[in-house]
Order: sequence, then C-alpha cells, then structure tokens
Amino acid sequence: MGLNDNDMSGDVTATLSAFSIASMTGIPRETVRRKLRILSDRGMIVPGPGSAFSLTLAREAIREFVQRAQPLELPYDWEALQ
Repeated sequence: MGLNDNDMSGDVTATLSAFSIASMTGIPRETVRRKLRILSDRGMIVPGPGSAFSLTLAREAIREFVQRAQPLELPYDWEALQ
C-alpha cells in the first residue's frame, strides 16, 4: 500500500526481510537480524510473514515526518557517494 494524497486515513505497513535491509544498507545480515529481533522483542515491529518483519505507521505520522524533514538537504560530498 503506497501513500496517496487523496487518502490520508488509516495506516501504512512496510514488510522487509533482514536480507533486503542488509542489501539496501550494506549492514551485515546477521547484525540486521539481531537488531530486528530486538525491535520485535520491544514491540516496535512485528515478525512475519515468514522471515520478514513488518512496521505499521499512521499515515498522518508519516506526513508530519516528511514535512519536518523538508527541505531535505543533501549530505556533504553526496555526489562522491554516487
């Protein structure tokens, strides 16, 4: 489910595996797995389906976060990282 300006009610759920997060971030998979387990134990994310974990956020909370983050400034030497 993606964000849609016409429908800002309800929640958004993102589900990713430790492998996916490790691939996207470059963090070792076992480190990601341990951190996901800690977040799950603390009730911040939900395990499943399968080896994935899910995070559910209110659409309004996402909108407020994005508005606070704008304008998003690029980090120093961003071009060098590309």
